[in-house]
Amino acid sequence: MLNDIKFKKEFWLLNLIQMLERLAYASVILQMAVYIAQKDIPGGLHWEHSTKGWIFFIWAIIQNLTPVILGGLSDRLGRKKILSFAIIISSIGFICLGFFRDLIGFTLATVVLGFGLGLFKPTLQAYISQYMNNDEKSIGWSINIMLINLSVFFAPLFSNIMHSISWFWVFFGSGILILLNLILLFLIKEINVSIEKENTNNLFKDLFLELKNPKILLFLLIMVGFTTLYMQFYETLPNYIYDWINSNHLIEKLILPEFLLSTNNFGKIIDFKWLYNINSGLIIIFIVPISFLLKKRKFSLAIIIGLSLVTIGLFLSGGFNLIEITFIGMGIYTFGEMIINPKIIEFMSKIGNENKRALYLGLINISFGLGLAIGSLLGGYIYKHFGEKSSLAQKYLYTYFPNELNINHSNALNRLMELKNIDFIEATELLYNYYHPNLIWIPFLIIGLISIVFFYLYKKRYNI
Repeated sequence: MLNDIKFKKEFWLLNLIQMLERLAYASVILQMAVYIAQKDIPGGLHWEHSTKGWIFFIWAIIQNLTPVILGGLSDRLGRKKILSFAIIISSIGFICLGFFRDLIGFTLATVVLGFGLGLFKPTLQAYISQYMNNDEKSIGWSINIMLINLSVFFAPLFSNIMHSISWFWVFFGSGILILLNLILLFLIKEINVSIEKENTNNLFKDLFLELKNPKILLFLLIMVGFTTLYMQFYETLPNYIYDWINSNHLIEKLILPEFLLSTNNFGKIIDFKWLYNINSGLIIIFIVPISFLLKKRKFSLAIIIGLSLVTIGLFLSGGFNLIEITFIGMGIYTFGEMIINPKIIEFMSKIGNENKRALYLGLINISFGLGLAIGSLLGGYIYKHFGEKSSLAQKYLYTYFPNELNINHSNALNRLMELKNIDFIEATELLYNYYHPNLIWIPFLIIGLISIVFFYLYKKRYNI
């Protein structure tokens, strides 16, 4: 299939740089939600889910508004220079996450990291785009996403190795990993593509001029629905799986090796980080064939199919407490994600001319910034009040054992087990059947359906 398409060596070097960056990022993000808010994780921060939501909100705003505001900076000052700066700042951010365990310090570290990664993304994408003509873009971006997910596939292994040393090394190891990109970047010469060296004050003028185009702005706003669901898949679902999905019955049936397992109060379970390899593994295998399949299909059809799969898949991933359905849901979600992500990049890179390519690719982050910010607060609030097992155990005790004093998140579940004379699995079933935490996924199902309707109206208006 790829015989007629040949990319230059710089294309592959730049993709390798992004692979290292994504390996570093995924190694942290897979554990971040659990590290911050899971109450029964040794060495974690044990903060509230609402606090987690605010941290992710600030992080999402910084990481996704930085490329919107400064995405065109590399078009003027030079992509290699800006990329080097972004790598150094990102490394500092990763390492600082490991140093700080107080709320202010930890949040500031996410701000530094978000700024670095936010500057990194559009700069590198614009760099990669230089080495693809329009006929190659659909396949080129699919290869890019495939290689990114090849990195993500190995993130649980790298993250677990670092975690076996300490939580600090999860963050420090990622900081060192991304810093290695400076060596690869040294091997790439700055390309002269007739980029206009305009006054950087025009950066903001260009940004607002492009956002006045309703075709671009409406598309970005509709995609906020997708990114809100995207946030739940990566930031809320890990906590939900840890709290409610018991996978120990599959371990003997599938004869799974020890490195795929972890231990919690359920006993031996499939490590949730490896569950996410369903996502990255399917993308590695199928994204290029799907790209060829959809290459001549209408852009709007691909987006509608993608949104539908993401919506259904996310609901199935958490809507039931059966690990088998979670597997199926994660797979369905993944096919939707692998359709939408390259199509968004392809759409925006084709709209932008050579001189403003980083600016246009940076605009994508309006969708991600708003969606991830809304998703982090909404997901944090909903999960804290309606999904977190320790909170529901505390609520149950307040209702049926009002004389119990000094009940908090850290001891509520154990106290419930003592008072009811039941074990952990029975307590989990009691709370699940009484409070139905799986219903937290219904609001996100509705958001997905609304996004599909709005995109259909958008399609009719612009005939895309």
